[in-house]
Amino acid sequence: MVFPIHSARRVGLDAQQPLVLADAEWEGKPRKLLLDANRNGFFFVLDRTDGKLLLAKPFVQKITWAHEGGRGERPVMNPINSLRKKGPASAPR
Repeated sequence: MVFPIHSARRVGLDAQQPLVLADAEWEGKPRKLLLDANRNGFFFVLDRTDGKLLLAKPFVQKITWAHEGGRGERPVMNPINSLRKKGPASAPR
């Protein structure tokens, strides 16, 4: 399963930071995790065996392009930041 963390096509991000693989406990159960402190300002934790999103939480102070979804949900894009001729008016850049 491929899990697109953000759509490079829509917002033009080309993140190059490495993903971290970890074998750790998550909510009391041993799991194989994928950790990503993404350039889009969110920290993601996924179960790397099935691709299930476990956490999507902002880790920077100013994020305007989206807001945190509920537990285990992807960030929710802020509709005011849809693409414009000059690009999205959002942070981080």
